[in-house]
Amino acid sequence: MSELMIALSTLFRRKGGLGQTEKDLMHAMTFDLHWFGATEAKALVDAGLDEDLLKKDGDKIKPNFDIQGVSVPIMYTPSEKFVSELRSYTPKTKIESEKNEKIPVFRKILLRISEKTGIAKTEIMREINRKKERLNMEIEVVGLIVAKRHGIDISDLILECESEILARAKE
Repeated sequence: MSELMIALSTLFRRKGGLGQTEKDLMHAMTFDLHWFGATEAKALVDAGLDEDLLKKDGDKIKPNFDIQGVSVPIMYTPSEKFVSELRSYTPKTKIESEKNEKIPVFRKILLRISEKTGIAKTEIMREINRKKERLNMEIEVVGLIVAKRHGIDISDLILECESEILARAKE
């Protein structure tokens, strides 16, 4: 059972299990439960919707699973790892809109490392920045090195990486 499901179950149990507005849910997580800030609260709702654990019914958001069937630890609060994941969460609607835009290859590398390893993007950025300072290379190349170190296949991004670096060099 995912921590997302546990958090949502806890939230809706404490709110009476009925549909709530997004604003009410965010208020409950931020001020009533003191779990986290507005950014993470919004990400929790977005993740619930993306994973079909929540559904919209007009302006209300309702659980799309049996909240009573979820085993919730006594005095549950979200783990630091879960909060960190929420901070770096990108809603599927945002990802879909980005598909129509040209995404820089470095961002693709960063997203792929994060998705395949489950490591927060901020942690990956720290690792890349440390290596970049030490190696004195283009950030895209360092991103490829870090991806390879984590055992991630990035062969489809090598030519795109080369093209972006060469285009920058011509400017």
